[in-house]
Amino acid sequence: MMSLRKILFKILFNKESLQLDNFLNKENEKEKLENDTLLNLAKKDKTFKEQTKYLSDMLYRALNNTIKMSIDSSSNELSYTLKDYFLSYYNKTLKLIIERNGDQYIFIYSISNINVNYSDDNEEVIISKVHITLDSIAKRLYIHWNRNINVPVPNPKYEIEKKIYPYEKYQTNTCEYHLEHDKYHFAKDRKTSEKYLNDKSHIKIGLLHIEADYNNQNGYVYVYDESGRTGFISYTTHISPNAYEPDYIHIDDNMHGEELENKNAYGNHLNSTRRLGRGSAAIDMLIEYAVSNNFKYIDGSLSSKDERDIQEKEWRNTFYKHKGFKIEGRKIKKII
Repeated sequence: MMSLRKILFKILFNKESLQLDNFLNKENEKEKLENDTLLNLAKKDKTFKEQTKYLSDMLYRALNNTIKMSIDSSSNELSYTLKDYFLSYYNKTLKLIIERNGDQYIFIYSISNINVNYSDDNEEVIISKVHITLDSIAKRLYIHWNRNINVPVPNPKYEIEKKIYPYEKYQTNTCEYHLEHDKYHFAKDRKTSEKYLNDKSHIKIGLLHIEADYNNQNGYVYVYDESGRTGFISYTTHISPNAYEPDYIHIDDNMHGEELENKNAYGNHLNSTRRLGRGSAAIDMLIEYAVSNNFKYIDGSLSSKDERDIQEKEWRNTFYKHKGFKIEGRKIKKII
């Protein structure tokens, strides 16, 4: 006959074994669920990657052709010309530059899902219906594209991995970062020059000159410090069609960002303040450009807002006269 002690030990052992089995079974089920989830996510990601790649190739073949879409959830679908696009699988964003009746629109969407369906229209052209979830709103694109156009490898308009921009090698709170950022994004295919120097408060600043050329008559001189862009000069070059009229530069705007070193508690300028010399460095850069490119003079108009402040008006007039400009009324002109 089994002793009471043995009976209790057997019951306890069986109970612990059952608990251990249940624990192991739950862990196995949990691990299997995690594996299945990861597998499903991997399959879903692979499908999304394939669909974004396919959509990018299709959009490339549709450049300068017709797409039909609604630009917002409340408007009807209309036909547009696809002028340019950029699709990023990494950032899950789609940028469309479209045109209709001479007006251009730029849209950047977040993409969460793509479902591409297409039907053959003929051997060369396909009408494709693309269902895309953009900014959590399901939208449709109808794309007219030419299958005979070869898409370059790699497609320059499709980003599959994070792109490292050249300005990212600089710390974000430096004038080098801000200057190189604008140079990369705003000065593509444009001739540029830059320089670094210290202003009168010994703060490092950067100057970026995006030069005017025969394709674009508008030029810019930007000023940067560690906080970003602090001022600029925009100008237009006027190239004479004949030898009898001189080539010249017209200053369209001069937001020179001349900060004042001292302000009182109310933010008002004090009489004892002195300028930092940033606008002076910017206008010097423009004058150097005018001299080296044989422009005959630089002209412009003075702002009317300075007329209301005698101190600002006197400083402004002194500034331009010091740079060799003659002032007649509200017109300025410097002979090169």
